[in-house]
Amino acid sequence: MKRDQDKLDRVACSIVDRLGSVGVFHLNKLTFLFEYFYIKNFGVRYTREVFTKLPHGPVIANYKTHIKSLHTSAFINIDINLLMKKRDLDDDFEYVSLNITPNESIKSCLLEDSHASSLLDQILHKYSWLPGPKLEKTVYKTPPVMEYLRRVEMGYKKETGSYILTDCLKMNTVKANVDPGMKLYLEHIKNILIINLKK
Repeated sequence: MKRDQDKLDRVACSIVDRLGSVGVFHLNKLTFLFEYFYIKNFGVRYTREVFTKLPHGPVIANYKTHIKSLHTSAFINIDINLLMKKRDLDDDFEYVSLNITPNESIKSCLLEDSHASSLLDQILHKYSWLPGPKLEKTVYKTPPVMEYLRRVEMGYKKETGSYILTDCLKMNTVKANVDPGMKLYLEHIKNILIINLKK
């Protein structure tokens, strides 16, 4: 399943724009929580990002390249040299203090779907203020990550390359728990043209 790059960009930029400043560590975890709760609430994928398992994962696959692309597009500001610096896989908490801030052009790369935007607002309100270790514990309590950890205990060897939202999540199980009215709503809005009347 190939990720929807435009939607992933818009989720990331919306997080940066709404928070004003966010660390790389938090950006990865908040993006994961958005995708997980989108699946849980609506029964479908949004960005289709797979999220790689690193020692302090899950993280956006090739997240450095993704963030660098947003910087090159002038949507965000970040110390690129520090971002691209080689480091040990278990140094993710160092990225709590590597901040990303919005650039003026970020407004052209924000979420346009009202339901996705509302969901993100609720996630940021509940989780964005948590310090790194507490945010990580919250992420580790989600079923996909718990399933990954269960597999590791059973001898699963793919320590750093596992895709959390493809290898460790059964979409059919999630879809079965989604309210039928929500499914109908999502099918309906696919056919609605979103018109912006702001001057």
